Amino acid sequence: MAGEAPPPQDASDASLAPLPPLPPLPPLRAALLCALAQEDGEHGVSLPRLVKRLGLGASALMRELTLMGDAVLGGVQGPGWVRVAQQDGRWVAQLTDAGREAARALPPAAPLH
Repeated sequence: MAGEAPPPQDASDASLAPLPPLPPLPPLRAALLCALAQEDGEHGVSLPRLVKRLGLGASALMRELTLMGDAVLGGVQGPGWVRVAQQDGRWVAQLTDAGREAARALPPAAPLH
């Protein structure tokens, strides 16, 4: 009948829906999110590897990772997309579940170089 609401969707249908696109991110943050999504394994990605891959200095990488983590800066909590930890004497970055979702929601990237 006209005017009737559609039947409620099954909760499993929601997982199939495309994620809404993220608001525009600074290019470096988007590139870092993509790099982590491509290389993020069970043990994360070493910070020196990310520095080399993205052509960054270590301090620039650490700034971006801090902004992408869950730290509270200026009274605002970060999105919690990454976790940085020391594993077996080396520093690694790893996407969280929220970070993997954010990476999937990124629009297709243009080549960096």
